[in-house]
Amino acid sequence: MNNILKKYAKLWYEGNYLKELVGAALSRLGDGVDTIAFAILVYHITGSTLLVATLFAVNGLPNLIFGIVSGVVSTHRDEKRIMVLCDYGRGLCALLTAVLFLLGILQSWHLYVITFLNSSFEAFRAPASTSIFPKIISEDLRDDGIALKTSVTRVTELLGLAVAPAIIAFLGLQGALFFNAATFLVCGFCVSLIKVDKKESSKMSFKGSIDEVKGGFVYVKAHSKVLGICIFTCIINIVFIPVNVFQVPYVEDILHGSEIMLSIMGISASLSMAVSAIVMPSIKEKLGNKVSLLGGGILISAAYFVMVVLAGQSTWIVYIGLALGMAMLGIGLTMANFVVQIIFFDEIEQDYLARVSAISSMFALCIVPLFSSLSGVLLNYISLSALFIGCAVFSLVVFAVNYIKGLCA
Repeated sequence: MNNILKKYAKLWYEGNYLKELVGAALSRLGDGVDTIAFAILVYHITGSTLLVATLFAVNGLPNLIFGIVSGVVSTHRDEKRIMVLCDYGRGLCALLTAVLFLLGILQSWHLYVITFLNSSFEAFRAPASTSIFPKIISEDLRDDGIALKTSVTRVTELLGLAVAPAIIAFLGLQGALFFNAATFLVCGFCVSLIKVDKKESSKMSFKGSIDEVKGGFVYVKAHSKVLGICIFTCIINIVFIPVNVFQVPYVEDILHGSEIMLSIMGISASLSMAVSAIVMPSIKEKLGNKVSLLGGGILISAAYFVMVVLAGQSTWIVYIGLALGMAMLGIGLTMANFVVQIIFFDEIEQDYLARVSAISSMFALCIVPLFSSLSGVLLNYISLSALFIGCAVFSLVVFAVNYIKGLCA
């Protein structure tokens, strides 16, 4: 434990990293509050579950439309400036929503426009954040930096979810929205304090941008491990889909439980991710990339098997089993994500970081609705338990093949 604390103590001297970490933590705190506040707001304004569904579909569109382009922009423009502008943009979107709601003039079409703008800022910020990361932290502390950031942002997001009901109760929905806006604006200010060499903006043209987009795909195709990274990013999203999308029918129809079980699942997964992220650098150092990634796949698979066997058990066994299963799932996902992130920075050249990040994000974004829909269709023919078992077997096979063939690590 002392060795772990000493390793993380070194990050205290990484000023640029700490500024970005504080900004990211505040942003995720606001996201946690906004998750509950915005969901209530949307249903309050629209009064329609169909409109709620279409609004969340609009939320994903900018990543599909601008995902690849955003990587090219980050290659030619200063990443820090992009991040600051996007943080301020997201803050202003939240602020506008709060003001319109406070004045009583917020309408459904406002939500569509604001949601699209907010997600567009997010689409441009992500590649810039990935590209700038190696520049704000010493290479020998990179693994620890990724682990600490993962843990801190998980904890602050969980804290946001926890305090959201209290904020809404005392300050109303508008208060929660103003709080969310403030976290984005402060995040932008923190990022603006980062001191890195300013990247000189280079000329961009439509044809040149298209060529660079093609170049990004060619780079991914030509480097097997980079392609493996993109594939595994999708796979990690795929194996989380069944429990994430169908947790309510799982609790109600299979376990015949209540909201308490949903709370146990959410808290256990989040806490396990936050805690396991702290020790991941030490685990990876001892086991190596391939074994760590395989370990993550085994834990994910085991988690699904645990949740399947809980059907028909007594209430207390179900509570304990859910906590254990979701903890295993959280640790497994953390292990897999951590190793993939490390390989990402190890294998990809700096000039291609933003573009490959955008390509990987686009693939991962597309795969979620595709496999969510496929899972929904499959449930017309098989039980949810069978789907969980199928996901467990899929996870085990894919991660084992990677261990043998070294597709990603």
